[in-house]
Amino acid sequence: TYYSSTCGGHTQAVELIKHEDNIPPLRGNVECPHCRNSPYFTWGPVRLAKSVITGRICAKYEKFSQLGGIVRIEVTNSTRRGRPVLLTLYGRDQQSLPLEAENFRLAVDPTGRLVRSTFFTLSEEGDEIVLSNGRGFGHGMGLCQYGAEAMAKAGWTTERILQYYYPTSHLTRAY
Repeated sequence: TYYSSTCGGHTQAVELIKHEDNIPPLRGNVECPHCRNSPYFTWGPVRLAKSVITGRICAKYEKFSQLGGIVRIEVTNSTRRGRPVLLTLYGRDQQSLPLEAENFRLAVDPTGRLVRSTFFTLSEEGDEIVLSNGRGFGHGMGLCQYGAEAMAKAGWTTERILQYYYPTSHLTRAY
């Protein structure tokens, strides 16, 4: 199954990132007020030079070299809660290519220490792309670790926590 450090207030569907079949317990959109005390609940802004983004994206995905440098990025698709899922990267001659937001995040910041999730607002300021209003840490699928910890401290049972983050799932003893 999937889990992340801090979902940022809502989990997202596994099918949006992993392109796996629609699995009911992993449909996402589980509201999570429990991770608000995580040091990663909010983050940013993060300012990234377009030249740095171009270099890192092209190093990971050679096809983006045909853009001749990334000059603009737009959110093409997002979850109903506003988490970007698909971005469009534009080159100097307005040629464009799509890139999943999670792949963008991991390419421009492989450490995950600056761009902590794809739950952000994207804007442009001169030669920089600014990621602001960041929320969460990780992909946001499945169980939220900080949320589960807060629930456990509040007296929730393991079964209840798992049922909360993986709705419609069934726990079965395997031994």
